[in-house]
Amino acid sequence: MGGKVLEYEAKWIKRECLIEGREEGLMKGREEGREEGIRGTVSVLRELGIPVQTKKYL
Repeated sequence: MGGKVLEYEAKWIKRECLIEGREEGLMKGREEGREEGIRGTVSVLRELGIPVQTKKYL
C-alpha cells in the first residue's frame, strides 16, 4: 500500500508544480508584453516627433 500512496503523492506534486510553473510563465509573459508595448509606444511617439515630457504629473 505504501507504493500507491507514494505514487499518488508524486502525481499530486507533479501536478502542483505544473500549475505553479504555468502561472509563473503567464505572469512573466504579461510582464514582457507590457514592456514590449511600452517600448513600441515610445518608438511611435518618437517617430511622430512628440517631445519628451520632463514634468511629473500626479
